[in-house]
Amino acid sequence: MMSRTGKVGYGQGENFHAVRLPYGKGKAAMYCILPGEDETLRDFIASLNASKWKAIKESISERDNVLVQLPRFKLEYESKI
Repeated sequence: MMSRTGKVGYGQGENFHAVRLPYGKGKAAMYCILPGEDETLRDFIASLNASKWKAIKESISERDNVLVQLPRFKLEYESKI
């Protein structure tokens, strides 16, 4: 697991919790969204639209002492331009 405690962009709504994890100087970020307990991941994804995405992003604000734990992963990509 990867673990971090500190200042993090965190938000929540009636059916989700979310964190924004910036990369580098913060121009790019990864959003991690956890659906509410009563909603499956499949249903959450099916209901995701522009207005719900906007609500998730607008809910996020900087908070101190947030514990974020994620499974360790590696992401690779290749550009063929």
